Amino acid sequence: RLLQDGKINESIVIYKQLKSEIKEPDSFLEYYLANIYYSQKEFKKAKIHFQNAIDLDDKPYRITTEINSIIEKIALENNIPLIDVYSRIENESQNNIIDYDLFSDHVHLNDNGNQIAMDELYLGISQYLDSNGKLFWNKK
Repeated sequence: RLLQDGKINESIVIYKQLKSEIKEPDSFLEYYLANIYYSQKEFKKAKIHFQNAIDLDDKPYRITTEINSIIEKIALENNIPLIDVYSRIENESQNNIIDYDLFSDHVHLNDNGNQIAMDELYLGISQYLDSNGKLFWNKK
């Protein structure tokens, strides 16, 4: 509420108080700090802390950095094509921060988000279609 009212300094004071009481990394504190940075238009810092909040969440509803890394590693090790829909959604999001502009809630893409995801999937899959429309790739 303080951030919505433009009371950034008061928000920072509260963050520091909470941080002094909560010693280990905390998803709520990361999210709170991300919102402070976002309200100050420091989008690169905000993006880092929003992602930290997702990564620290006990029950993440969005994909974590660790899960993305595992998927990328498995695809690379097995020479499996990877279509990076996540990066496309991120690049199409306001300030490159995945937020509600392409989501109907905190998990599900809205119509615009789905269109972007489907476009990226089509581009990715079409690279592996032969002239008859059959799927192929050279798995070595």
